Amino acid sequence: MFGSKYMNIFKSEDELLSTLESYTQLVIDCVLGHLSFQRFLVQYNNFYMAFALDGHESDIEEQSLLTKYENRIALHREIWESILSAGLCSDEDAVKDEYIKAGRFGSSEGTKRLKVIARKYDVS
Repeated sequence: MFGSKYMNIFKSEDELLSTLESYTQLVIDCVLGHLSFQRFLVQYNNFYMAFALDGHESDIEEQSLLTKYENRIALHREIWESILSAGLCSDEDAVKDEYIKAGRFGSSEGTKRLKVIARKYDVS
């Protein structure tokens, strides 16, 4: 066998905390208008899924660590669920009737949702 199917995404608790802080700062910068929504998307890069913050790739120890910081991770899970995987599309497509009917939305609505989420988690 090639070893365990689980691995650690983060080398340490400090690395997890530093990474969370860095990506939370991107949220703050976008909400405050220091970073455009488009730039935010590029830099944020589907953080919740890219770093497997749901723990699906983690071993037991890392899953425990993710559980310990689940309140801080919840912000990023909600960004994933309410914006990134919830119908976000290009601004060009967002104005087309078929996209509107399908519930798709562009950066303006994405920014509004991000602000609501940031307020909910008191990070703005």
